[in-house]
Amino acid sequence: MKFFENGKLYAGCNYWASHAGIYMWSRWDRDIVDKDFKQLSEIGIELLRVFPLWSDFQPVNKVYGYHGINNGISTDNGETLLNSFDPGIDETMMERFSQLIDLADKYGIKLIPSPLTGWMSGRLFVPHLLEGKNLITDPFAIKWEVRFVKAFVRRFKDRKAIAAWCLGNECNCMSPVESREQAWLWMDIITDAFKSVDPDREVISGMHSQFTPDEDHWTLQDCGDCCDYVTTHPYASPSYATDRDPMNTIKPLLHPTAQTIYSADIAGKPCFIEETGTFGQMYGDEELNAKYCEGAIYSAWSHNCLGYLWWIGYDQGSLTYHPFGYNNRASNYGLYREDRTLKPVGKVLKCFNEFASTFGKLPERIVDGVCIVTPDQNTWNAGGSAFILAKQARLDLRFAYSLDDLPDAKAYFIPSLQSANAFGTNYIKALMNKVENGASLYISLGHGFPRNLTDDFGFHIKGRRNVDKADSVTIGDDSITMKGNVIYDVVLNSAESLAKNQDGKDVFLKSAYGKGTVYILMYPVESYLYGLLDGYSDKHYKIYDEVKKSIDSGKVVSCENRMIGVTEHPVSENERIVVLTNYGYDATAQVVLDEGWLLDKVYLGNVTDTLLVEIENTKTTVFSIKKR
Repeated sequence: MKFFENGKLYAGCNYWASHAGIYMWSRWDRDIVDKDFKQLSEIGIELLRVFPLWSDFQPVNKVYGYHGINNGISTDNGETLLNSFDPGIDETMMERFSQLIDLADKYGIKLIPSPLTGWMSGRLFVPHLLEGKNLITDPFAIKWEVRFVKAFVRRFKDRKAIAAWCLGNECNCMSPVESREQAWLWMDIITDAFKSVDPDREVISGMHSQFTPDEDHWTLQDCGDCCDYVTTHPYASPSYATDRDPMNTIKPLLHPTAQTIYSADIAGKPCFIEETGTFGQMYGDEELNAKYCEGAIYSAWSHNCLGYLWWIGYDQGSLTYHPFGYNNRASNYGLYREDRTLKPVGKVLKCFNEFASTFGKLPERIVDGVCIVTPDQNTWNAGGSAFILAKQARLDLRFAYSLDDLPDAKAYFIPSLQSANAFGTNYIKALMNKVENGASLYISLGHGFPRNLTDDFGFHIKGRRNVDKADSVTIGDDSITMKGNVIYDVVLNSAESLAKNQDGKDVFLKSAYGKGTVYILMYPVESYLYGLLDGYSDKHYKIYDEVKKSIDSGKVVSCENRMIGVTEHPVSENERIVVLTNYGYDATAQVVLDEGWLLDKVYLGNVTDTLLVEIENTKTTVFSIKKR
């Protein structure tokens, strides 16, 4: 039962009841939830992620006797003991969740339940029976988790409002693991518990911050192996250094989109933005929060990110119990204020849902190349930065991991290479075979050692030395600052120099290789820029501009403003949808089409007959073009 559709983005939110937050089940008020759902439906929300709090729904604990001997397990403080087959479910809570589904049906809302919600907003909510146990590796804990999941799914699997199942909320935060295998085993067991009862519905990971195998035990590859969908929970936050720049600028705005594409490609499964938002009033006022949402949601839509669920439906600033009493960030970043008035960010979702419902499905964007991330580096800093630079150069990227399969592409980008063990011999051979047959290859160097570098790239190295300073690099008529790990003394053979540093050393080289072209930059520019404040305001994209010259992407739209992202979506051989999103500042931008293409229809925004586009910061313009 496939829920998400390519070309459509569900703009919804995560939901805790407006009056009680996480305690909504123990303080259940059907009338308030009814009012909440009515309000959410009025802004076009059709999808909610909901949380049956684990400790409320499976309130199991031990009953102790003489000398602490376990006399059995109970859910009612020892009045009755569970038999061998009882999963310990609280029937009152299950009935309340049934009422929640009834209300979803009433307002045409689909639900993604996350049964194993043991971690929420900085606090663990686990059954007393399992307190102190490792919830990921302990067999006793896993047994009760599986029993809970099966009982929950069995009860509600026939309800049409259930869109899909989610394992829980960021379950990798519940307990530590000592190996990748422990994490994989837990995910596989819990996913199988869902599938054994409801084989037709898809299972969503619900995870945040998963990595490549050399970075963490919770890997995207393993998550993709176990689940039908992987997820991102991107915020303008310290987690990925997206809180360093103003929220309405290119790095924070593109982050949800880029991380979602990255996660889908590395995991090998579809991915959507399951939870996103800002950290409230200390990061910006309501208008700025709305701008962040506006730029990010249209960007996600234009890159086929499937879903965008805001955190959260209602402000929670008046709640005083833990975690709200101590976690001062987890408070007022809802779509609605506590007095039930709609905030500017809620208006953004309303406008997007109105637009999306009339527009229909958006075809896939044209993709120009693959960014290959490698071990022994912060893969996201390198890959996410490459995505931004490529976007500024009018290139669209997907991702791959160098220890997995090499995808077919017109161009390959290996950003900020740090490792001497990033590739196997067969991988390099396959990659250079792609280049020999016409692909382009770009590598930027940190401490990395590409195999056969001097043979394949048309130069040789006389020597090298480590450095710890920034250089001024001249490319064309522009000078840009870059900081590297190593300075190389090179002698050009067949290679052409595209840029020199202030000492006159050749630092950006181009060479023919068979039918293709290879480029090498002597600086890890991507990792360098990702750590800077406002790192993408200069002209570092000129590096990617040079690579673009050798790529025949088939795109027909250009725009000189490099803070405006452009995607092209072929409808047919003679028709395309064009989406422009402003990741920078208010602008009037001139769009230029290749000869033979004409403006057809404007769906969103202001576009003149001469393709002059007035586009404010974080706004999006959508129009179609046709070939004569």
